[in-house]
Amino acid sequence: MRRARPVSRPLIITLVVTTALFIATHASSAASISSRLLIDPAGENDGDIFGSSIASLGDVNGDAYDDIVIGANFYPSEGGQGRAYLYFGGPAMDSVADLVIPAPPGDTRWFGISVASAGDFNGDGYPDIIVGARYAGLPGKAFIYYGAPSLDSTPDLTLTGEATGSSSWFGSSVASAGDVNGDGFDDVIVGAPVYGPGSTQVGRVYVFFGGSTPDAVPDRMFTGPATGDQLGWVVGSAGDMNGDGHPDVFATAPRYSRAEPIPVPPTCGWGGRPSTRSPISRSTDPRSATASRPPRARATSTPTASRIWPSPGRAAPRSSWVDRL
Repeated sequence: MRRARPVSRPLIITLVVTTALFIATHASSAASISSRLLIDPAGENDGDIFGSSIASLGDVNGDAYDDIVIGANFYPSEGGQGRAYLYFGGPAMDSVADLVIPAPPGDTRWFGISVASAGDFNGDGYPDIIVGARYAGLPGKAFIYYGAPSLDSTPDLTLTGEATGSSSWFGSSVASAGDVNGDGFDDVIVGAPVYGPGSTQVGRVYVFFGGSTPDAVPDRMFTGPATGDQLGWVVGSAGDMNGDGHPDVFATAPRYSRAEPIPVPPTCGWGGRPSTRSPISRSTDPRSATASRPPRARATSTPTASRIWPSPGRAAPRSSWVDRL
C-alpha cells in the first residue's frame, strides 16, 4: 500500500482523476462486470498539475501492448516548463514512467497542456506522440516524437504557431486526425484558440499532413469567423461522419456568441478527402521561406457554415444550426 503523504489540493484532484482512468473492466458475463486498479501514477511535485492531460497512444514501442502518455504542464511547480510521462503497457506494468519527456530547451512553458497520439505520422509502423506547449513563446508550439522500440525524449518535429505579435495558444489542443487526405500517412490537427491579428481571438485550427519526411508547414487552416470565437479549444478526428472513406475533423469554439452576424456553429466539422483544389498558398504563410518543397495532395477545407455536412444520398439537415442546439 502506498504510504500516505500530504499533497496539495491540485495534486489530490489529479490523483483521483488519473486513478479513475486506470480502472480495467472485465465482463465475466452479460450481467456481471468486475474491475481492478491497474496503476496509480502520481506527479513528482505538489502543484505540477500531473494529469492535466492524458491519452492512449497505441503500441509506440512495438511490444504488442498499448501505452499511455500523461502531461504535467506546471512541472516542477506553478509557472514551470512542464513535462510528459510515457507508460508502457504490459503484464508487469507499474506506476513508474518508462520515459520522462522534459520540455525541450528554450521557452517552452506549459509543455504537456495537451498530449495525444499522432497516429503513424511518419509511416514507419509505430504510432507517434504529439505534445503541446501553448506558451512556447507568443505563437506556441507542438512537438512530435516518433515511436520506436528505443524511442527517446528528443522531439523529431517541432510545429510552431503563427507570429501575430500576441499569444495564439497554438498547442492548447492536439490530436491525431487519421489519414484525412488518403496518402497512406496519418495526419495531426492542432488548435490555437486565441489566434487573431490585433488580439481578435477568432481562433485558428491547423492540419499537418504526415509523410515519410513530414514538414512543419500547415497543409490546411480553418479560422473562426468572428472576434472572440476562439475556434480550436478542442480538436480531434470525427471519424468518417459522411461515409466517403476519409476521416473528418472537428474543432470547438466555446466563446461563440449567438449575437454574431455569421451563424457558424460552436462545433465545426470538415470532411477529409483528396483535393482537386489548389493548395494553401505558401506565400501567405509566415514561414514560407522554409516551404520550397513540392506540395503534397491537399484536403478540401471549405466548411458549410450553416449546415451539418451530410453524406451523399442522405437527407439535407435543417437550414438553421440554432434549431439543433
